[in-house]
Amino acid sequence: MHANELFEAYFRSLAELGAIPHYSGYQYGLWTQLATAALVQVGLRAFPDGSKVAKNHRDSYGRSEYLDLDVTVLDPTTWGTPLFVAEHENSMLRARVQYDAWKLLSVDARRRMLVAYFGGKECPTFADLKAAVEEVCRDNPGKDILLVGGDYRAKPTNIDDLRKAHDTAIVGFHSL
Repeated sequence: MHANELFEAYFRSLAELGAIPHYSGYQYGLWTQLATAALVQVGLRAFPDGSKVAKNHRDSYGRSEYLDLDVTVLDPTTWGTPLFVAEHENSMLRARVQYDAWKLLSVDARRRMLVAYFGGKECPTFADLKAAVEEVCRDNPGKDILLVGGDYRAKPTNIDDLRKAHDTAIVGFHSL
């Protein structure tokens, strides 16, 4: 899947999950669970060939995350790198968004996706949010992040409104 297909798959998954009435990007709770579930669906759709998802999977130690990432899609038949990793960050703090970008870039994976929010003091616009992620990407050359930035002030009532409340970008180096 190309980047634009992954972005659209995220919004489509949110609609399928019935998430739109619960949109509240900057608060914990139900929205975080739904956004993470949508990211899981994106990863599984992007890499359907025998991959397993790590989120919500409890191993014998009771863990539900791999490498402290919100979503990890991997091929359980190999010790190869993850196919897809993703983070959902609802904090409005620039440092938290940058930390999540750093976590994603620290892992070798075919695709990395970060969902974060703008509209607060530290990242008032999508351009500010993107600049925060770009700063981390500059120190990690040769890697990229698919960034989905949502306006936390939005009150979408349908999929079109939800899509309009978000901007997307490929941040960092990306190959064709």
